[in-house]
Order: sequence, then structure tokens, then C-alpha cells
Amino acid sequence: MKRIVGIIALAISIGMPAAAQAQQAASFPVKPIKLIVPTGPGGSMDLMARAVAEEAGRRLGQPMVVENKPGAGNTMAAVSMLAAEPDGYTLGLISCATLKLPHVSKSQYDPMKDLVYISRISDFALIVAVRADSPLKSMADLVQQSKSTKGLFYGTAGTYNSPHLATIRLAEASGAKLTNVPYKGDADAITALLTGDIQFVASSNSVIPYIQSGKLRALGVYGERRIKGVLDATPTMTEQGIAVVETCPFGIMGPKGLATAIVARLDAAFQSAVNSPTVKSVADKFGFEPDYLESAGFDRWARQSFEADRALFRKLGKNPE
Repeated sequence: MKRIVGIIALAISIGMPAAAQAQQAASFPVKPIKLIVPTGPGGSMDLMARAVAEEAGRRLGQPMVVENKPGAGNTMAAVSMLAAEPDGYTLGLISCATLKLPHVSKSQYDPMKDLVYISRISDFALIVAVRADSPLKSMADLVQQSKSTKGLFYGTAGTYNSPHLATIRLAEASGAKLTNVPYKGDADAITALLTGDIQFVASSNSVIPYIQSGKLRALGVYGERRIKGVLDATPTMTEQGIAVVETCPFGIMGPKGLATAIVARLDAAFQSAVNSPTVKSVADKFGFEPDYLESAGFDRWARQSFEADRALFRKLGKNPE
């Protein structure tokens, strides 16, 4: 069986005729598909991935099995694509780090050459939050307070990730005086906020339970739209007059050389999965914003985002080392 799969992969890599690719795609899949998730089990990303995988597998007629591979700054799924056969049976989950880490440090993969972008599923929430008792009631308050004092300190989970870069863009767009304090993770940053060590956090979905419990209050979201069902009343930065939009994709990738017909088959299954009640329920629970984009559109978006980040990292004086 392995030899047959290898022969098929080789034929694809040297240019299998379109008719043959279509025939192969028509019978695909004939065995379970593996989806590599670059985080440990139990987190919001993992649980969302499992819901998507289960629904997509049902539509494909074969189970889609999640394999967790944490490490390497949440990029192990991308690294795994380098050794994967381009047959559609090994896929990976794209996180924000997939496109950003190569700008900061040397990575084993090139996101513009080594990956095939199959489907964008949703966006992570990117949120600015303060303590519930903070005098800051809006982003305008935050910007003004930073200008009228020596500035404000904010926490992020590490540096040069989506929340950090979004807040750098926020400072540039508004003239706010902001100093980043990086922590090991969202939990540490949130703890520092609750104890008064910093004035606000720029975080992802991890901050939502604290907002829902009343310990924190959201001032704004970096996405294109408000977060329905979770933070309906929290306006975007754009709505508050700050021209900053930052999105963090949750999507599916495959290795280079993956046949177009198989990409289309997988893409259709993921699109249907996104619209399923199960996936929508999990997305609502964890604050994900379903934002499906088909393969060609996802590829264009990834390339545009990668180049925009390259320009910002150069401006910041960051180069892969």
C-alpha cells in the first residue's frame, strides 16, 4: 500500500495529467486523514480543530484524526509538511505563528514555497482588555491616558506575535505611548494585569473567560468585525477611529505538490464543516470568528499578510537569525 501511495505522489510531483488527477481525487480519500495541530491537547485551538476535523471527515467518508505536535513556537505543523507525502493524507493547522515566525528567526520551512493553503476556517479573537475596575472605558481613554502620562504598559504572550504586532500598529496609528511587557503565556500576562503590574493586555481567545466572569473588560478588538455572541458590544478599532485591522488565521494547509483536484475536494469538505451547527457552536463557545476563505483566496491573503509583516519587521529592525 505504501508503495502505491508513493507512486501516486511521485506522479503528482512530476506533473500527473489533469484527467488522472481528477480520477484520483474522485476516489479520495480511501483511508483516514491526519491533521497535525501545533499545540497540546485541550486548548481552544485544539478543541476547535477537533470539531472541524470530525465534521470534515464525515463529509469525506473517512475519519480525520488529530495529532498534537506542540513546540517550535507553534509551527510544528508547518515543519511536518516538509516530510509529508503530497497525497492529501497529512494536513496541518495554520496558526498565526506559521506566517510570522520566519520573519523573526530562521525556520525550516518557507511559508511561501513549502505550503499549500487549502481553507481558511476562522480568525482568532485579538482583544485589548483592562481590569474591570480600570478607569479606562474606551480605546480613546487608553490613548489619551498614555499621552498624558509617561505611557502605559501592556502584556502579551511573548513578542512579535499577532497581538503584539497589532498593538505596535495601534501605537503608530494613534500616537499612543505604549511599552510591551512579554510574558511566557496569556495566563501570566492576565495575572500581571489582575495584580496591577500592567495597565492592559493584548491577547487572543484566552482572555474571553475573564471578560465573561467580570474580572476584565474588553476595550476593543483588532478584527474586521465585532465578535458575535461573545463580545457583541465591544467595537473594533476601526469603529473607534483607529485604522488598525489585524487578523489571525485558523486554517488548513498541505505540503507542496498536492494535486489541485485533491485540494478542491478537501476545501469543499472544510467549507461544509465550517457551516455545520457543531463547528459554529464550538466557535461561539471559544470566541472564534468563522471566516471561511477558499484555497485560492486563502493563498492570496497569506501572501499579502506575509509581505505586510515583512515590511513591519524590517521597520522594527528584526531579521531572521
